[in-house]
Amino acid sequence: VIGSGGLPKYTVFGDTVNFSSRMESTSLPMMVQCPHRTFKLLRNSQEFSFDFEERKEEGQLGVYVKGKGQTMTYWLKGYTDIAAQDTTNEDASALNKEVDNLDSDIEATGSNFRDKRVSFQE
Repeated sequence: VIGSGGLPKYTVFGDTVNFSSRMESTSLPMMVQCPHRTFKLLRNSQEFSFDFEERKEEGQLGVYVKGKGQTMTYWLKGYTDIAAQDTTNEDASALNKEVDNLDSDIEATGSNFRDKRVSFQE
């Protein structure tokens, strides 16, 4: 329902809204539950790696959803940003190259100053 004050401006209904409501009502506090179709879409993401756990209720996989029957659902436990990991590794590589360049500059000047070598990789 979208709108403010008094009657809503728009009312959205249908299978998608009903199913979303069922996902919410059968979920647990502070948990993200998603159906199999959403699981398949997220599993194939090129940007994120998602961590899922199959939901089991009373020894059965999934959860009973009124109007749908037994439905396979998953708990979304977390995710990793794949692009950020790549950037972190690239950044660490660039910093290590800078340290190598500084070492070369120090050696070229004939300075006796030597700093402890630091690696920026995690």
